[in-house]
Amino acid sequence: ALRGIHSPSDLKFSSARTGSLEIENASTLILREARAATESKNHGRVKAALVLSESFVGQLKRGDHFRGVAQFLDDGIKIFEEYVSARPSEQEAKEPLGLASLLHSQASALRMVGQHERAHKIATEINLEGQSNALKEKILLTIAMCKESLKAPSEEIIAVAEACRKINPRGWPALHARYVITSNTPSPEKTARLRLLYEDARKKGCNTVANNIGLELSAVAT
Repeated sequence: ALRGIHSPSDLKFSSARTGSLEIENASTLILREARAATESKNHGRVKAALVLSESFVGQLKRGDHFRGVAQFLDDGIKIFEEYVSARPSEQEAKEPLGLASLLHSQASALRMVGQHERAHKIATEINLEGQSNALKEKILLTIAMCKESLKAPSEEIIAVAEACRKINPRGWPALHARYVITSNTPSPEKTARLRLLYEDARKKGCNTVANNIGLELSAVAT
């Protein structure tokens, strides 16, 4: 259960079985607290509301409720952005609220529901400076996949994916970035490289990446 959100013991937002009505009700409660927190101008309370929002979004993503994430953040991010824009610049510089994680979650969710142009715009506008490497590589990977869906030139897609891969070559985002690079690089060895990536992804437990590669390999085989 999320702090402040009282729900039946068998209701988990991280479960794919949770219905849209339950998600909407929880979203309303959290947005209400976010609005009250920002209107109070109590920065500690606002930060707590932001943490609650991030926790809620994280659980929704684990349950593959991407439409719920997108809808919740359409309102939630506006509330927090209004608060940030109203703060004196020196206060924001001294103790920034930090919305990059939520903005990436919004972009990622929008990509998953097919809104690739909007997702790309949001992701590319996130300032990477000062962000953790873990968040940077996720943002770059989302940008690369958006570019792929938008049929951007291969060199653009590969450049962003390569920037993601370099951050932590051993992590799962780097593995996904290698798939994006291989998939968009014309080569007579492409199928062989995809098979090696598929085996690597299965070995490392990156099943989503492996499944995507498997689908591409199946399409090639037919």
